[in-house]
Amino acid sequence: YRVEAANYAMASGTATVTILAKEMTANMLSVEPSGTTYTGEEVTATVTVKDGSKTLQQGTDYTIDENSTLQATDAGSYTIKVNGAGNYSGSQEIRWTITEADMEVTAEDVTATYDGNGYSINVENEPEDAVVTYATSQYGDYTTENPSFTEAGIHTVYYRVEAANYAMASGTATV
Repeated sequence: YRVEAANYAMASGTATVTILAKEMTANMLSVEPSGTTYTGEEVTATVTVKDGSKTLQQGTDYTIDENSTLQATDAGSYTIKVNGAGNYSGSQEIRWTITEADMEVTAEDVTATYDGNGYSINVENEPEDAVVTYATSQYGDYTTENPSFTEAGIHTVYYRVEAANYAMASGTATV
């Protein structure tokens, strides 16, 4: 800079102007979808970074960390890490989820007349690779062996169905 005034000696000097990068904050980030339910199809998450009403530009104002998960198929919780760039500094993370889908399994009651043969329930509509377990009491030991009954009476069978990416389903049917 330089300052001049009548009746004064000229003065000059230098000054430094420092503009610090703005620190990234968690409320600058949003992700869509933030949560969805498992369908078996790949889901792609899109992150948006805003400074107030200004939408920041990927590559100029921020970068997405290479270890971030932007695409997934399976149920779970995934993280996207955003690193400030240019006029922005610091890092923030945002999570998005794929929740387990509900199973629509069914098991019909079995009605038969005593004939000496064994009868058991049949659980239907379970997803591929599902594991069905059975018990003869609600809090009994569940096994993969479907109980079979030959004697007359009402026999309640409790079942549970478990499969990756699905919430456990359970129910009862009688023989």
